[in-house]
Amino acid sequence: MAPHVLSFLVAHLLLGYGLVYIKPSSLNRFAVLSLIVFCCFDAAQSSIIQAIPGSSGVEYTIGFILHAANFLCIAKLEPVGSGTHPYRWVINQLFDPRWGLRLPHSFRTITRKREFLIRRIIGIAWLSVILYLHLVWHLNIRYDDLVYVPDGFIRRLSSVTLRETIIRVYVHLISVYIPYSSLRLAHCVVSVCAVLYGDDPARWPSLFGSMTEAYTIRNYYSRFWHQIMRKPFTTLAKIVVQAVAPARISKRAFTYLIILTTFAISAMFHTFTTIELSACSAYSRLRYFMSTAIAMVVEDVVLSFFRPTTMKNQPREAGASSSQEKPAASEKEQKHETTASGVLVENGTTHLPPLKWRVLGYCWVFLFETWAASKMVYSSHKCM
Repeated sequence: MAPHVLSFLVAHLLLGYGLVYIKPSSLNRFAVLSLIVFCCFDAAQSSIIQAIPGSSGVEYTIGFILHAANFLCIAKLEPVGSGTHPYRWVINQLFDPRWGLRLPHSFRTITRKREFLIRRIIGIAWLSVILYLHLVWHLNIRYDDLVYVPDGFIRRLSSVTLRETIIRVYVHLISVYIPYSSLRLAHCVVSVCAVLYGDDPARWPSLFGSMTEAYTIRNYYSRFWHQIMRKPFTTLAKIVVQAVAPARISKRAFTYLIILTTFAISAMFHTFTTIELSACSAYSRLRYFMSTAIAMVVEDVVLSFFRPTTMKNQPREAGASSSQEKPAASEKEQKHETTASGVLVENGTTHLPPLKWRVLGYCWVFLFETWAASKMVYSSHKCM
C-alpha cells in the first residue's frame, strides 16, 4: 500500500526536478515525463487512492500526467524570470493545477486569515458528514432497476414510473455531490494546512464556484465546476483544432471546435481512469460527454438570439459589487472572457439575466444533466 502512495510523491519530485534543472528544449524532459507516467499508474493502484469517493483519487492521479506533459513539454515552463525563488516557484506549479487561469468571480477568495480558517474548518466538518452519510445510507437500487428498463426515456415519458424517476434523479445527484464533496474536502484540508504553515489565504480561492451561476450548461462547467483539469484539456484541444481546422475559420466556430474537442478529451480521460469498463460502457461514457458538449454549443447559439433582449442594459446585481470587478484587461482578454463565460461582459462589467430566466435555466440544466447522467449509468449496467 505504502509504496504505491509514495510513487505519487516521487512523480511530484520528478516534475519539480524537470522544471527546475532541465532546459525546456532538452529531450530529457520527455524521459522525466515517461517516469512520471510510470509512477502515476503505480500510484493509481493504491487502495488509499482508490478508496477516495467518486473515483476522484484515481482521476486526479492520472490527471497529474496531463499536467506534467503540459508543464514540461507543451508550455515548457521554467523558473527563469518568474521573480520568485525557483523552489517556491516549482511548489506553486506542483500544487496549483489552476495556475495562470483567470478564475471567474464566482470562485471566492478570502484574504483574512481568521475568516479563511473558520470557513474552511466548517467546510471540512459538513463535507465529512455528507460523505459519511453516503457511506451509511444510500438508495436501495436493485439490479433489475437498471438492466430491464427499456431505452428511450424521453419517448416513453407518459409511462415512466415514479421509482425510475427517483432513481434517475438520485443517480444524477450522487454523480455531482460525491466528487464535489471529496474534492472540496481535500482542498479544504490542504488549504488549512498551508495557511497555518504561513501561506497567504488569497492564494487559495474556493475549488468550486457558486452554484447560483449554473443557469446554463456552459456556466455549470465554467463558473461552478472545478477547473482542475481545464488547462491540460484545453491546451491539448487547441493543438488538435489548430492542426485540423481550416486556415480561415470564424472565431465562434473555432471556439465551438475547442469545446467539442475538450469534452472528447475529457471523455477519453474519464474512461481511461475507469479501466474496468468494457468497450460498450466506454461508449456510453463518451456519448455522455459529447452530448453535453453538443448541448452546450446549441445552448450558446440559442442564447445568442436572446442576449440583446434579456441582458442588454440590465442593472448589475447586488452580488456583483465593484470590489469583485477584475482589473482592466486587454481587448483580446475581454473578448475571450465574453466568449467563455456564458454571461455578457462589457468593459469589465458583468450583466446577469433576470431571475425568472435564471430559474428557467436552473431547471434546464438539472433536467438535461439528469437525463444525460442517468442514460450513461443505465447503458453501462446493460453492458455488464
